[in-house]
Amino acid sequence: MKKLLLFLFLLVSITFANAQSFLGYYHDNYAGVQGVLYNPATIVDSRFKTDFNLFSFSTSIGNDLYAVEFSEALKSGYDFDIQAKKSFSNSNNAAVNLDLMGPAFMFNITPKHSLAVFTRARSFVNLVEMNGYLINELSKEKDKNDFNYVVGNPNFTANSWSEFGLSYASVLYQKGVHFLKGGITVKYLQGIANAHFKGENVTLEYVENTTDPELSEYTSTGTAIYGTSQDFEENSTINIDSNSRGLGFDLGLVYEWRPDFDTTKKEVANFKEMNKYKLRFSFSLTDLGSINYKKGIRKKYDLNNTINQDDYDNADSFDVFLSDFYTETEVSGAVKSNLPTALHTDIDWNLHKKFYLNINGDFSLVDNGALNQISIENRLSLTPRFESKWVSFYVPFSFMQYSGTRLGLGLRTGVFFIGSGSALSSLFAKESKGIDVQFGVKIPVFQKKIKTN
Repeated sequence: MKKLLLFLFLLVSITFANAQSFLGYYHDNYAGVQGVLYNPATIVDSRFKTDFNLFSFSTSIGNDLYAVEFSEALKSGYDFDIQAKKSFSNSNNAAVNLDLMGPAFMFNITPKHSLAVFTRARSFVNLVEMNGYLINELSKEKDKNDFNYVVGNPNFTANSWSEFGLSYASVLYQKGVHFLKGGITVKYLQGIANAHFKGENVTLEYVENTTDPELSEYTSTGTAIYGTSQDFEENSTINIDSNSRGLGFDLGLVYEWRPDFDTTKKEVANFKEMNKYKLRFSFSLTDLGSINYKKGIRKKYDLNNTINQDDYDNADSFDVFLSDFYTETEVSGAVKSNLPTALHTDIDWNLHKKFYLNINGDFSLVDNGALNQISIENRLSLTPRFESKWVSFYVPFSFMQYSGTRLGLGLRTGVFFIGSGSALSSLFAKESKGIDVQFGVKIPVFQKKIKTN
């Protein structure tokens, strides 16, 4: 396999994605069953009797190494190596997230109790503290310069799994102008594939042989732990093991201040079709839990060795490459992978009638430098939106932990939604570090106004 180290580092590093799904959409009071992914409390006292998700996805691509002007990058003849702006450092970071939601639905059991059932497939990739200058050197097909880099303690993790989730939410308190609801999600997790690599005190030196380039040498030092969900050295095809499973949990609370809907004066149950708050405060913890890969393997490698360019270019796979050229010691059997536990908070302000302003924060609660640990990218966002029963329009403005500011837009109709947290910044900025997109198709059944005599 050509470019083994690029396979591990470069291809991951140049695909930096913000790790929050459905950016801007899930704050909408008509987000329906998608809202349960961030806060299970949202499904009770909903604007829907029932909401069916047929299919939806959210994915994003970007990076903290390269910036491009997308209007130019889409033109023929664009030279990425020359025209892209490079932002290398001794500690570049990366994260990739793909979120697919399959058949899912939510419904009301009683006016104060609701359930949701969903299916979901997710994939995360994280790369932490990788030397970007080294990535630049390894990406060169020709004209490599001699180099000697302190790589440090790079940490790479990739994990893919599927979920079957059951959510329950209930109204916890309702008196006067105060309204509080809470929810919990329990998720059955089926592991699909996992790979992780963590180096310690790693260095890499390259010395070119100008007479015979295939004899150019790479000298490395340090140690590394490398683990996978199965023995990919024996079989490179991913085999899903039904015994590789786990449990996950989400918890959420939502408080609403309803100055115009005092329950001592009105029967609020008769206004299910209406948003009743002036201010809404939400708090949730998501992705508590882990997956155990029963057939996983994990080995420690002594990286003190010298190899040549020919060894590097012609290895069959990364697993075989490590096994052939570095001394290994098996560390453990079953591989445990923790979920990307995160805290989500937001304040939603009803400015006037159908106009809202949302302030949101998503924060990772895990150590992204830990072995085999995936994490989200911290984010703060400000999202004005117009929201009605059949149409919503929103414009999220976000500051991402690594890739900086993004400006997007989104549209929701009764049966589909489409949007991007970076559409406007990608189209008009001269230096854009990413682009993301979300799309979904659903069947909504709205609450109806109760007729009173």
